[in-house]
Amino acid sequence: MHLSFVPLTKDKRLSAKEIPGNKKKLTQWQDGFWKHMVKKYPELERGESASLTGRTHIPPRIYKEAARLGKQQQMLTALLSDIHP
Repeated sequence: MHLSFVPLTKDKRLSAKEIPGNKKKLTQWQDGFWKHMVKKYPELERGESASLTGRTHIPPRIYKEAARLGKQQQMLTALLSDIHP
């Protein structure tokens, strides 16, 4: 399961600036939430922060396209494996 804290304004906009103050404070809120949850559920694991790993966000459109291309590759590999010249 993937869980994340996302602050929404009263008009339902995503805003790390208006609720906690800035991105650094949002990270502190998320850290605090995890510390609270792991007390009750010690088996919870947490991924590494993108700020530590240097990862960048992959837009859903690109992720879905890559998945589609992966399926096409599997199909073509299966078709080509049936050809015995």
